[in-house]
Amino acid sequence: MADEPVLARPAVSFSIPLSRAWERTSGLLFQPFSIRTWLVVGFTAWLAELGARGGSSGFEYTLGDDLRGLDRRSVDASASDIWNGLLEHSLLVTLGALGCLFVLVLVLALLWINSRAKFLFLDNVRYQRAAVVVPWRQFKRQGDSLFFFRIVFFLACLLLVGGLIALIASTVGLAMLTELDTFGSVAIAVVVVSTVGGLVLVLLYAAFFLDAFVVPLMHRYELGALDGWRRFLRIYDRHSWPFLLCGFLIVFVAIGLWILMVAFGFMTCCLGFILLAIPYVSSVVLLPVSVFYRSFTLEFLAQFDPELLGDA
Repeated sequence: MADEPVLARPAVSFSIPLSRAWERTSGLLFQPFSIRTWLVVGFTAWLAELGARGGSSGFEYTLGDDLRGLDRRSVDASASDIWNGLLEHSLLVTLGALGCLFVLVLVLALLWINSRAKFLFLDNVRYQRAAVVVPWRQFKRQGDSLFFFRIVFFLACLLLVGGLIALIASTVGLAMLTELDTFGSVAIAVVVVSTVGGLVLVLLYAAFFLDAFVVPLMHRYELGALDGWRRFLRIYDRHSWPFLLCGFLIVFVAIGLWILMVAFGFMTCCLGFILLAIPYVSSVVLLPVSVFYRSFTLEFLAQFDPELLGDA
């Protein structure tokens, strides 16, 4: 088992991984067809996609034109009113806090299951089998490492987004106070849009790379999340453009898939929409898509790390 990615620069192909991904998908799901395989692998796919699958709410907060009337006594009075209101509705406040705590625990539990299940589904796709118990036990360490990494990643995203929002708000506020001309306003708008777009793109690519390439490296070499990232970044450093193009390819394919799903729903008189809305059932119906995607990312990454599928 190699500890470092190979340094040779292979000829990068998209068609070969796509062809091999179809062969892998066909071999697992259709040759031969087994309802047990569909149900078991579909179950692992459902667990691996937890949290990845109407109305809106909003509020308005209006400031007066003149804030000079806001003095220390009015602030103290407002704080006192809020505190008294909390004391008067202590039961509701307690229930609300317990409800938020329950939701937080539930979200963390689902994230933990989802992190471990990614290795279950990947293991089934890689080894062309339908298993749950053995890979669930086998990849405990990797699943826990991925779980904690995703928590830290989410908190880092919150800090970045929060800091960016604060920067944008201060910049816009300064622009309003200084009454910039049209050119200055347009310049600020361009900078804000470019910064937000760039940050969002980086975060989306990081999430894609984690799921598509870091997880397979963790699975193959029994690595933690940080070591998996280190190994991937050594590969990415030499082949950045193919991986960036792969992300764009996945986006275009996903758009086409959504169009087909909408067409399928209308052609079946909305029965398709009902099937796709039912948890687990939708994962079984879309299992060929999930297996194909997982197979393609494996085969694509294997071009740069031949040991990845060496014992598959």
